[in-house]
Amino acid sequence: MKYSVIVAYNPTVDILIDIIRVLNRISVNVIIVDNNSYNKNCYSSLHLEGLNFDLVLNERNLGIAKAQNIGIKKALSEGADVICFFDQDSVVPKRYKFLLEKTISENIIFCPLAINSLTNEPFPSFLITKIGLPKSIYPSEDKTNRLIVDLAISSGLSVPANVFHEVGLMKSELFIDYVDFEWMFRTKSYGITAICLTDIHMYHSVGLGNRKYKGMGIIHNPFRNYYKQRNPFYLLSYRHVPKLYSIKMILSSIFQSLVNIVCESGQRKEYFYSFLKGVVDGVKFLFSVRSTK
Repeated sequence: MKYSVIVAYNPTVDILIDIIRVLNRISVNVIIVDNNSYNKNCYSSLHLEGLNFDLVLNERNLGIAKAQNIGIKKALSEGADVICFFDQDSVVPKRYKFLLEKTISENIIFCPLAINSLTNEPFPSFLITKIGLPKSIYPSEDKTNRLIVDLAISSGLSVPANVFHEVGLMKSELFIDYVDFEWMFRTKSYGITAICLTDIHMYHSVGLGNRKYKGMGIIHNPFRNYYKQRNPFYLLSYRHVPKLYSIKMILSSIFQSLVNIVCESGQRKEYFYSFLKGVVDGVKFLFSVRSTK
């Protein structure tokens, strides 16, 4: 059986309807885990639309990792063969049914090529070099449509159920940022392959619209920025995550926060405090881990 886990937090209802409708059409059982959205009463109207899904309502925002784990456990308990993930603002790709069937028949992780819905450009996937640094990779027209990847975003990811039994669930302590990458580092450490099917496109949006500065990543709000600062320090404590990768992410996130503080004039104070608290909490976590060893 095929299952999809969607974590919702203040979703745009029309987009969510489209996601569920397409997944219903290709015989995917949908599990929505809602993190205490302000518009959580919308789900009764979705049932009236004739949509089929199971709903888990959390009493507070548990973060994407813990919410995904709730959905994964439910899918596994119901006998799932494959579990896929979608963000609440993604578009289910055409031919996604084919991708799910490949996941079952080949028993490996597959993902579509993620496309920025605002720029129509592909998001990069990543390979990890021998020294542990990420290398951005993009599809090439003169090569096969199967691109081996080490890291890819969770939205659109299709995973054989047995992988969760072997590798484990998401790390709930991360809350939101690097949840998918940490898990994929773990699958890599188990020798499990992930393949991007580059001829299957998934349109997706992240961050604050299309706001980004040259040479920088996507700009997020101050709340999210806290986790972007803190979580690379968490990654540094995990043995399966290369140290150079974690250090690069620490430096990149610090630099990005400084750019936010300078350039986002309307929220300088908020970005400064989220940056400071993220770094302090990250360092505290590292010392707490070392003290228990």
